[in-house]
Amino acid sequence: GEVRAGRLSDDADALSDDDAERLSATLSSSSSSRDEKEKADASRNDNDVPSYGSLPDASKKDAAKARKAANAKKYEEYFLRHRLPTRLASSVSRSTRSTDALDSTDSSISEGPFGKPTATKSFDRKAWDSDANAYAAEIAAGDLFSETGVSETGVVSMDATTFGVVSRNGDDDRLASVETALDAFDKDDTRRALVRAQDPSSFPDQSAAEMMAQLRREADAYVNPQTGEALRWGDTWRHEWGGGVGVGRPDRVARRMMSDGVTMIVPSAFEKSGFALVPTSKDRRALEEFYDECNGPRWSVQKNWLVGEPCANGWHGVVCVGGRVTELWMNLNNVACWGKFNATALAKLDELRYLDLSDNLFSGTIPEELFSMTKLQSLVLSSNRLEGGLSERFGELVNLRHLDVSANGLSGPLPAAMGALAKLEVLYLGESGLEVRNNFNGKIPEAWSGMTSLARLSLSGNNLIKGKFPTWLGALTSLEELTIAGCSLSGEVPDTIAECLNLSLLDASGNKLRGAIPEGLSRLRKLRVLKLGGNTLEGALPASLGDLQDTLEHLDLGANKLSGSVPESFKRLKRLEYLDLSRNALEGHFPKALKSLSSLRTVLLHGNAFTGKLPAWTFTDLPLLMYLYVDGNRLSGPIPGDAVKRSALLKELHAADNAFSGTIPDATFDAPRLASLRLKGNRLSGSIPATLGNSKELARLDLSQNAFTGSIPRALANAAELAEIRLSGNRLIGPIPNALNELPLLRELYLDDNLLSGSVPDWLPPPPRFRGAGVL
Repeated sequence: GEVRAGRLSDDADALSDDDAERLSATLSSSSSSRDEKEKADASRNDNDVPSYGSLPDASKKDAAKARKAANAKKYEEYFLRHRLPTRLASSVSRSTRSTDALDSTDSSISEGPFGKPTATKSFDRKAWDSDANAYAAEIAAGDLFSETGVSETGVVSMDATTFGVVSRNGDDDRLASVETALDAFDKDDTRRALVRAQDPSSFPDQSAAEMMAQLRREADAYVNPQTGEALRWGDTWRHEWGGGVGVGRPDRVARRMMSDGVTMIVPSAFEKSGFALVPTSKDRRALEEFYDECNGPRWSVQKNWLVGEPCANGWHGVVCVGGRVTELWMNLNNVACWGKFNATALAKLDELRYLDLSDNLFSGTIPEELFSMTKLQSLVLSSNRLEGGLSERFGELVNLRHLDVSANGLSGPLPAAMGALAKLEVLYLGESGLEVRNNFNGKIPEAWSGMTSLARLSLSGNNLIKGKFPTWLGALTSLEELTIAGCSLSGEVPDTIAECLNLSLLDASGNKLRGAIPEGLSRLRKLRVLKLGGNTLEGALPASLGDLQDTLEHLDLGANKLSGSVPESFKRLKRLEYLDLSRNALEGHFPKALKSLSSLRTVLLHGNAFTGKLPAWTFTDLPLLMYLYVDGNRLSGPIPGDAVKRSALLKELHAADNAFSGTIPDATFDAPRLASLRLKGNRLSGSIPATLGNSKELARLDLSQNAFTGSIPRALANAAELAEIRLSGNRLIGPIPNALNELPLLRELYLDDNLLSGSVPDWLPPPPRFRGAGVL
């Protein structure tokens, strides 16, 4: 009969030609007698062969021999997948093991389900429990072949002591050292006594190659959280869960991964159950239910869902540790859940730590099942259409570290029970979403002072929240970001806020705060962003804010009632990029302190009472300046056109409603990035420069309410990006240039209150693309 084995190569150089000839003759002479014996044994009824357990010790040897012979053909068919190469088959000698040696070892051959035989040789618990065999002896069956592993019928034995090991010493018959089958497969060692594996292309069914590839995928999918290393089959870090990798089987039982995500349990010698098929992850069924309940076929991305095992096959959004689903990321994936948020299936994922279902636009209330998921550490449900309120049961999620339900339609009071979440680090309850926004009401509970780990808190946009600025916030010493903009808070900014020494962002804009800006803010040496605009704060700008020179990047104090001048100490804010002091009552000359702030990109000073000239250094000494708003002040003098030309990044220059005089320098329109120029309501005169056509990025031009004379330059048509032209209230003469119709983006054209003559062009009144026009 044919002799089959696992992956072996046809390299038999280790045997001499004489040995090969002797082996060939031996195999030939014994072939006929062996075939006759096998046929006779196979024809016998299995019931005629006494079972292993019912025989006395003296009869066990005969029973083992008989059953082995009777099942030899079946054994070859089911367990030995590949034929030995011809050259090797003719060169390998029979087992040197004597009959006495064979008889001295207990053997058993049992029959598994579906008639598949399960052959094991000499169950040795010590060998079975060894590291070399704990990683699935069956996996290594096709890897190794040794003379001691060949039985009298020419079949490789399933002796547990030989599976999964390989000799490292080519000159010694004994095993100098052993390693697992996985190591033997991965390492390329030319000194092995055993020959290398065949080219996989020669395998009849590719099963061995597929099996090892699957094993590698499983090794990548599982990580032992105690060591941080890849998990291997047989790892026992989850003993309290039943052993193994979450399969609920004793950890010493060998396993083999199948391509469809199922683990095949290899039975031990004392088990008669044969092979058992069990899921590798107990969370698969829960994920399948979630897929069905939340309209899985219509998800934006459903890669590999329902294919095999979720961890090994990389189901989209599923992250596993140790064979259990610990994270589920379904952001922006059209997880509609038939319109209503359903957590029935998710609650069965009892090891889930991270859940992100944001940006899916499902509605409904927050389901009660969610509060049974006590191991949750991160829950993100933002940008949906959830309704109702926040339950007091959120206090039961004691392991929660990140909660984000912003940009929904939630309402009602803020639950005081959430103050028990001592591990909570991030709490986002604000922001506006598509068509909806949260609208919580009442006071911010003082019980929240128990959130001692809180680092980020956002309640912005909840304009029904009442009460004063919480003084107890000073107890949250871990606080790094506080966003309470637009919450209708009143009172003063408390001095206790200075106790939050880790604070890097404070946004309390758009409230009803009054009083002075507290001096204690200067002690927040990590503060990067300070937003107090849109309140009714009074008094002078604190000079102590200059002490934040190492960190402050964004300062917004606009739309208050601040007075006085800009302190000289502000020149120390070298990292400042955004400055908004607009819509206050500040006065004095244009702030000289800004000259030293070379990092400034945005300067908003409009709506104050600054006087004097607009200094040229504003454009030359601030190389990163992009936005300069000085509208509504009392600035005078000429426009520093040459300096404007040198401002390489300037995009918007708004200086309307001041007292600038003189002409517009031609160089003004040579600023390479200038996109918006508003000089409305000044005392500028002369003609409009033809160099205006050089502005390649100019989109908005407002020169209305000045004293410009002359005609409208045709060069305007060269500024192809122009969308708004406002020249009303001047003394312009002549016709309206037809060239203006060539501007492809033009949407607004206002030329009224001038001295223009001629007929109205045919392309006026404006075509539908115009938003507005005035020519009379």
